[in-house]
Amino acid sequence: MQIGRATQADEESIVELERTVWGGAEEATAKYFDWLTRQNPSWTALTHVARNKLGVVLSMHVVLPIPAVYREEHIKAGISLNIATHPDYRRKGLSIRVANSVYEDARNSGVKIFFSVPNSLSKGLFIRKNNFDELRSPLMLVRWIDPSIFLAQHGFPGLGKFAQILEKHLVRKHVKNSKLSDRVTFLENIDRLELENILESAEFCVAPDAEWLMWRYMRHPFRKYNFVIAGKETEPEALIVFHLLEQYKRALMMEFFVAQKTSVSTVHQILDSVIEKCQIAGCSSLISLGMPNSRKTKLLRTRGFWAFPFSSVWKPKIALGGDHQILSGLSPQSIDISYGSLINIE
Repeated sequence: MQIGRATQADEESIVELERTVWGGAEEATAKYFDWLTRQNPSWTALTHVARNKLGVVLSMHVVLPIPAVYREEHIKAGISLNIATHPDYRRKGLSIRVANSVYEDARNSGVKIFFSVPNSLSKGLFIRKNNFDELRSPLMLVRWIDPSIFLAQHGFPGLGKFAQILEKHLVRKHVKNSKLSDRVTFLENIDRLELENILESAEFCVAPDAEWLMWRYMRHPFRKYNFVIAGKETEPEALIVFHLLEQYKRALMMEFFVAQKTSVSTVHQILDSVIEKCQIAGCSSLISLGMPNSRKTKLLRTRGFWAFPFSSVWKPKIALGGDHQILSGLSPQSIDISYGSLINIE
């Protein structure tokens, strides 16, 4: 068995492995793999594989570059994802060997922090075998727009009255009406944004890197995203990237960047503009991720977002690995994680 960096000759076999493991998912396509691993502007994604003597890929692991900031300094960070092993070759140590190979390569390339959202199958790979630290789960923050849609989706179409009461209790009690501001602008693209001033106050967070955000959202091979700013393109006070999941009648807030000097009233105005768009699109809710006690979470709570239990199917826990000197000082409230930085959980 050969373990090491994937080559171009491996790509067809990689996609075939992904189809075997994930079926017809968007991620199991050559188009998605090319976007994910080649087009990222931060640095080249590292894909390591285990292949047999015939050159068939039986296990794979990708470390994807994420532009990150640690204590106001830009560092190399990577997220572990697209971890797959052929069902006939599981529990043979392949995943561990491939993980060790890709992490060594990444460290030699200057990566300081790795993070992942392991599922039940891969949790042991990170926590026990690669010494990742498991942090508290992020919060799923929900801003209800029309709960009756959610209830109808789950087999309770006759609870419209209850939904109205629920919405009033969860949202309106805590939200005063604000006039939508003409300083809030929806954009077709974000290629001219200057984002240096909207850095989060968290000790470790995704950097507001314009090139990376353009790759992540404007060049995605399958999905269309929406962009809205408060302020000017040359000096935005806040940026929100959101995704309308029309099939599921809900929306995801992928990124939420707010400058330190931005007033709470401006935050409310940009959030209200996004909520109005989601309402017009027929969404039951707008959903975001937030770490407990983080600044972003506190701001979202002021506009009617509530923590909502994750389903039993997916209960994410952030796992961090890498430079122990950096990791020793981090806590859940000093980390900012967004839907967008987790790449493919939409």
